Amino acid sequence: MRQEQQVKYCQNSEVLLFVGRIFFSFLWRAETAGTLWLLCCQRVLLCEKAGTFAVAACSAANLWQNRGCFLRTESRFEVFMSTDKSCNLCPHYCPVDRESGQKGRCSAGQKVEISSAYLHHGEEAPISGVNPADGGSGTIFFARCNLRCIFCQNWEISQTLPSLRSDSWEASAEELADIMLKLQARGAYNINLVSPTPHVRQIEVALRSAKSRGLTIPIVYNSGGYDSLESLRIMDGLIDIYMPDAKFAPLNEEDADSPDPLAARLFGAADYVRVNRLALLEMFRQVGHLRPERMVPARRGLLVRHLVMPDDLARTSRMLPWLSENLGPELRLNLMAQYRPMFLVRKRPAEYADIPGLTRPLRIDEYQAAADLTRSVGLNRAFIRPHF
Repeated sequence: MRQEQQVKYCQNSEVLLFVGRIFFSFLWRAETAGTLWLLCCQRVLLCEKAGTFAVAACSAANLWQNRGCFLRTESRFEVFMSTDKSCNLCPHYCPVDRESGQKGRCSAGQKVEISSAYLHHGEEAPISGVNPADGGSGTIFFARCNLRCIFCQNWEISQTLPSLRSDSWEASAEELADIMLKLQARGAYNINLVSPTPHVRQIEVALRSAKSRGLTIPIVYNSGGYDSLESLRIMDGLIDIYMPDAKFAPLNEEDADSPDPLAARLFGAADYVRVNRLALLEMFRQVGHLRPERMVPARRGLLVRHLVMPDDLARTSRMLPWLSENLGPELRLNLMAQYRPMFLVRKRPAEYADIPGLTRPLRIDEYQAAADLTRSVGLNRAFIRPHF
């Protein structure tokens, strides 16, 4: 019965895709129209109860309201900026004009703030390679993360105010381009942009400049997974590898689009699930599955990270089936096991005592259960730690 339903969904989606391309071609270029309607069809294919045109119609209406995200012009950032100059580079949509020096939740300014830039050998093998003596990932750590994870292990970089930091520096877009080219000259396999979301505007300018001056290695967009469609569409064509987090899943699928109090408390983003899923689908649309197959530096594709947390706090039991069903069994997933109490959870444990498991490290049996589930849902290309 399940297979028959999937066949019916596929047939419906093919019809919708054909009709949608014709309809939307009157509104936008064919490429953008096809992309927009394809997302509607994905909703038909991937929703548990989606076998009707009504589901696609609702998706189309939602995407129509956000149609500005899908426009493509020579001057991308100017088109994506709202008319009142509010920042829309992340889903917080802060009502601030960064051009005039105002700052939102992330405190990012007109220039990028960089914590460090070096050849990093500690990423996944397709990113850093397997030989520490060679290459490495040309990693640029940006400050000013747009999330507020209370257990963040990099909180000194991501969440400390600029006035309290002495080891970070501001850089213009051209200076950022220079850093990229220097990392390439030192033998980097790629340029790895860590926490890039609040700096997308400057990064776009820097990448175009660096590419015009000889930057040829792959570009990695390494984010917390809380990215707006606007910022991702700005990056379309400039990014070769997406490496986002998929931090959290809904308690029930019917609540996936609703604000989640636990997500608000853990990450500072009540709508994390809804935003993250849209971002993952858009990233996958742009670059597909990670290639090549071998354990060598990759050139293109999607690699998703998921941190297993104690007492299934991240709802791994819900996350893994969704990833398999929506992004396919060929997905490259890093099932991470390094959770331990850090930052605010470590500083103020009594404040979080009501959240089971948050104040203790992950146990071996908890990670093993997540690893077993990963295999059972068909994610056979996942990176699973053989030893905890």
